Amino acid sequence: MQTATAEIVPAKSQQKRISPRSRQIDVSLRQQVEALYKSGYLPAVIAKQTGLNKATIATWANRFHWREACDKVVQACENGVVATVADSLKRRSE
Repeated sequence: MQTATAEIVPAKSQQKRISPRSRQIDVSLRQQVEALYKSGYLPAVIAKQTGLNKATIATWANRFHWREACDKVVQACENGVVATVADSLKRRSE
């Protein structure tokens, strides 16, 4: 089971050195989780697929503003649909 890096940063004297390789794996895992999240998967489903805690996924979503990015995409899609329907109705009435 893979685990994410600690969410709480310990005092400097208690910090463990993280090798660049570990950091790269963590970034890669986070990018995979981000892609799944932005594709519409729920944190519970992502947690089962990746072995991460769903609270970690929710924390990342908040920290890296994934929800806001998804909201902007949804809003843009909704605006496009509304404009297309309005245009279609306008053509039919002419």
